[in-house]
Amino acid sequence: MARSKVRLTGFARLFIALIFILPLAFLGASYINGVDPMTTLKETFGMETPANPVKDVSPKAETTTTLPPPPMEKAGEATESIDALRDELNKMYDENTALKEEVVKLKKEIERLQPEQ
Repeated sequence: MARSKVRLTGFARLFIALIFILPLAFLGASYINGVDPMTTLKETFGMETPANPVKDVSPKAETTTTLPPPPMEKAGEATESIDALRDELNKMYDENTALKEEVVKLKKEIERLQPEQ
């Protein structure tokens, strides 16, 4: 009984491994993202078609809905909120600067007390 030796190149091994690994990775990633992987595959390949497609033959009325412009009171609110946020940011910056200065002061005090011990 003669045994034939089949040798695979590195690329062939990689290709065969990818044939198994990629679908498993897709299924795992879909599951982790909370999406049904089978539905995604069916939608991608066009396998999901309704059994009895119903065609709507009634003429559609053209409905164009355009939103009215915001009232003038609302238009000014954006700049007011931006100014309020800018003021809050400046207060936080000042507080941050003061805390940094306090940290530097306390570090110097620790360094001053450290050699005495």
